[in-house]
Amino acid sequence: MGGLTDMEELLSEISNKEFVDYMREAIACYNGGAYRGCIVMSYIALFDDIREKLGELAKVNRDAKKIWQDVEKRVGDQEVFESYMADQLKSKGLLEEKKYQRLNLVRDLRNKAAHPSGVHATAEEARFVFQVVIREFLGESLLKTTHAVDALVGDLKSSNLFPTQKISDTKEIVEDELSKLHEKALPYLIAQLLNARESSDNTTCQNADRFLVGMASMGSGEVRVLLRKMVIIKCCVDDDNAKFIGRMISADANLLDCLAKKDHARVCKLLVKHAKVSKSGLTSNYAHPARQMKSLASGFEEDFILENYEDFFSELLTQNPYTPMFFNSLQGKGKLVDRLLEKWKSNAGSSTFEVANKFAGSIEEIDLAVGKLLDEQASLEITVAVMEAADWGAFEAKSLVKSKFSDAPKLVAATKQFIADRETEAESIIASSSVTGSLEDFVAAALEE
Repeated sequence: MGGLTDMEELLSEISNKEFVDYMREAIACYNGGAYRGCIVMSYIALFDDIREKLGELAKVNRDAKKIWQDVEKRVGDQEVFESYMADQLKSKGLLEEKKYQRLNLVRDLRNKAAHPSGVHATAEEARFVFQVVIREFLGESLLKTTHAVDALVGDLKSSNLFPTQKISDTKEIVEDELSKLHEKALPYLIAQLLNARESSDNTTCQNADRFLVGMASMGSGEVRVLLRKMVIIKCCVDDDNAKFIGRMISADANLLDCLAKKDHARVCKLLVKHAKVSKSGLTSNYAHPARQMKSLASGFEEDFILENYEDFFSELLTQNPYTPMFFNSLQGKGKLVDRLLEKWKSNAGSSTFEVANKFAGSIEEIDLAVGKLLDEQASLEITVAVMEAADWGAFEAKSLVKSKFSDAPKLVAATKQFIADRETEAESIIASSSVTGSLEDFVAAALEE
């Protein structure tokens, strides 16, 4: 019964569900002791499956097309086609030597069982044929997995392979293409995509990049392991891959899990390099450093980030401190938030006008953080710092104070609430700053209409 149970379980591995009925009948024969029938039914399913897959392969392979046409003619003329088909597939390299030998073995067992030779098929032979037929043929997508990959890689030169720039569309296309491949083909596919990235044809190179990013965005455990080993670890040694590695991490930061220390250091250096020169305007773009940080923050604890990617985080504090996607991703990560708020306060009250003006000009974005990252005390400290910069002559800060922080209503409300609830502490904060006058003077100058 154990053998029968194993045979039943194998049915789920059949890629073309039309052949499940064939193999279920084979099990019925086996269960009834008709081992000859089990072998014959398995044999029929095997060669019908190969013939069908040959038809699919014929659409993308010239040799397969010629063999398929000859086989279909033999079938139409009611001639035996099995041996011819197997021999031709082997001669053209469309059938691996090991599988060709398995075919011959199954064929020999079938001939012994089907002809009145006086030799009876055994249960062991029936189970063997049944298992080989499913595991090595019916359970695989094409005769030889590399041909499907080669056809796919050939499509990379098409400018319409990815008709839109949306990552959701890219992911959907990649998922559809991968569904046509056997899992054993994935390492070969990734290797070919990496080769295609080096193509002199710009379209091929870009599509290879997008396909790999699309694979990463699937978040599949098996695919992730391969991408980590074959792409991240391999590509992070080359400075030219800074943007590409960043896009891969935006798609799935878990690609960085379990890397060696040296690989984290390499990836971090690439992220920093790209952040310094990035011109990616939209944060929806996977090349945007803020999106890369969001992916990191979503996938890992802050101690991991500080240990392995502190330089990248520090670079974003310099380059993108007011980008909502960046600072919103830090919620719940106290150490990172403290570093961010320290930077904001420093920038808000900076004596360097360019720095202070950039902060004041980003006040609408800062206002989004109130109640999330900015509490009431931090809100007061920010408004005081802006007042200091205004007193020093930073024109954006002066304009902001003159407007009574009209573009930051949540910041104003939180500041007023802190003053109302904790007046003594508010007075102390004012007194310790360079802002002249009392708390009442500050409120009148900066907060009240």
